[in-house]
This record gives sequence, C-alpha cells and structure tokens, in this order.
Amino acid sequence: MSTKEELQLLLPEGLGDLLGSFLAVEDYTCQRPAFGMNDGIYHKYRNPVGYFIESGIHETQVISADGPNNFGLLPNGIFFIA
Repeated sequence: MSTKEELQLLLPEGLGDLLGSFLAVEDYTCQRPAFGMNDGIYHKYRNPVGYFIESGIHETQVISADGPNNFGLLPNGIFFIA
C-alpha cells in the first residue's frame, strides 16, 4: 500500500502574520495537520533569509559564499526532498 503526503512550508501573505499553533495552521489551510515543526530563519518582516522556492518561484537565492551569518558558515548545504 502506498500513501502520498504533501509537504508544505506555510508562509502567510501579510507581514507579521504568524502561525503559532496547530489550530492556527488548521484554520489557515482548512486541513488538520498530521505533523508540524518550526522551519527557517527570517528577516525582521518575516521574509525568508535562506534559499526558498514556492510553486516554482525563487523567492530568495542560495547563499554560497562565506559570510557573517548562519548561511555564510562554510561548508554549507541545502536540504531538499525529491
């Protein structure tokens, strides 16, 4: 038996919108979450700091050079699920 699940990164549209509970996620998606976790590092206005693609649109690019923040610590890598 095969089961297909969908993995989503939820990033609400409005600046400063937060999904701080499973009930908020359920209200936002109209689905009961089976699993959830905090994910990512965000700028002051909650836009992602690291590499982020949603629906095929590159929201932010890969940071591959040495730099002052978490993403600039070399060697670094990218987590993905195919």
